[in-house]
Order: sequence, then structure tokens, then C-alpha cells
Amino acid sequence: MTKTQQHYKDFGFCEGSFSNTSAVNELVHICSDYLTTKFKQEVPLSSYHLYCQSDEEHRELHFQLTKLLRKSQLHHKIMAENQEHFQQLVGSDIDIQVEPYLRISRPKIYEDNIGMHRDTFYGNTAYEISCVVPLVDFEPGCGVNVLPKSHLLGPLEFESVAHPIIEKGSKQNSIGFLYSTKKIKNLDMSNLYAPMLKRGDYFMFSLCSIHGQEVNSSNITRWSIDFRFKNSFAPINVNLKSDYYKSFSASPANAIAQQYYQVNCNEIAEMKGAFPLTESKI
Repeated sequence: MTKTQQHYKDFGFCEGSFSNTSAVNELVHICSDYLTTKFKQEVPLSSYHLYCQSDEEHRELHFQLTKLLRKSQLHHKIMAENQEHFQQLVGSDIDIQVEPYLRISRPKIYEDNIGMHRDTFYGNTAYEISCVVPLVDFEPGCGVNVLPKSHLLGPLEFESVAHPIIEKGSKQNSIGFLYSTKKIKNLDMSNLYAPMLKRGDYFMFSLCSIHGQEVNSSNITRWSIDFRFKNSFAPINVNLKSDYYKSFSASPANAIAQQYYQVNCNEIAEMKGAFPLTESKI
């Protein structure tokens, strides 16, 4: 077991640097070009908050840029260029989230963030992993936090809090903001860890680990994307949308099995367990 694998196993998260950063650089260029067109001048991503005039303007820009990045599917290219970093945690059979999230967290703006939580609160499982990819170099106070070893904690008490602005099915809801949050009661945040990531780095954590950010307390805007991935045979919540994941890669054993059961589908009913998505074309 490598140090990275052992760290993830012990603490519920790991961090490192990608071998190839060309797709990350493409994402940065898309965002930078969009801001240049929008504001008619060159705008450093980390200084974005100095140019955006209102929350309403920010919400619309965030929505439109998210659509653009999802259309690009560059998170697939990130994984394709750096498969070894993902395979070390889940193996060769990988499913990847279809629609990644773009995070733009302005300084001192609480509504730009999702507080400390587990994604298992919202329909994901402990078998799934989130990969955070920074588009700017993080400074102290701006990054996402994780509570080490929080996967070992039992059921947590929380209260449901309706968001004052975001509604179910709204634009903001569609790009990753919650219309109702589950706020953990009596959470000790003294041991939170926030890695100082730079462009080209990654931060991966289990969706059962407590993570998030209350507010960006730095003086820069944090830009990052994140997307989930899992082993193709890992179970998922029955309520998860059928098109939430797509197959990214299949091991030779998986590929052969899929080919076999396409022409011998009568045997599938005799087996137990999860079945992977169709074989990736990548």
C-alpha cells in the first residue's frame, strides 16, 4: 500500500499533484476568457470579487460558467491524463460524475459556500469520492476543510435549515447549492484540515467524511471544480439519478464480462450484487 493509499484509508482523504495539468490549464483559460469578455478587461480569477458588482450578477455568471464547463467535459480529460491518481483509490473500473461542480467562493460571503456536512446526508454513499481541483493557488482561509477520521464517527445530530434564497429546482440548485441544509449540531471544528492547494494539485475525500466551508476568510476568490468518482461495482443510493454517473474505464475482466452478458442476458437474473455501467468509449 502506498503512502497516499494508507493516508486515505486512515484519515478519509488524500492530496497530491497531478502528473499532467493541461486539462486544468484549459479550465483556467475558459474561466479567464469568460471574465475578460464579461468585464471587457483582463480579470485575475483570484480578484474576481473586486469586479463583480452584485450578488445577482455573480449568481448568473456562476450559472453560465458552470454550463460552459460542463459542456467541455474537461474533468474527463483530467482523469484521462492522470488515471493512476484515481485508480490508486478505486481500481481500474471507474465511474465518473457526469456534471462537475464549479465553485466560486468570494471573500466573506457566506452564501457562496456549503457549511460542514457529509454528502451521505444527501443521497450519496461512503463508497464515493470527491476530487477537488483548484483553479487558483489557495491562501489560508480560502480552501475547503475536512475533519480527519470523521468517517469513524457514528450517526450525527443535525437540524434541517431551509436556504433563504435557493429553491428546489432553481438555477443555483442545479449547479450544486442546497435548498435545505442539514447543519451538524455540536461539531468540534478545532481539528479541521484545509490543504494549501496550488493549481495542478488535487484533494480527494470520501463523501462520508465531514467537509465543507462556512466562509472564505481570505482576501481572494477561491475558484475550483470538483467531481465525484467511484468503483463501477460500488453500490449507490437507490434514489440517485440514473444519469448521475457514467462509465470512464473498465478492466479487462469487466470488459469481457459486459460483452458476455450482452449476449447472455438471461443469466444476469441469477447473480447478486452491483452491475457496472456500460463500457467506456475512452
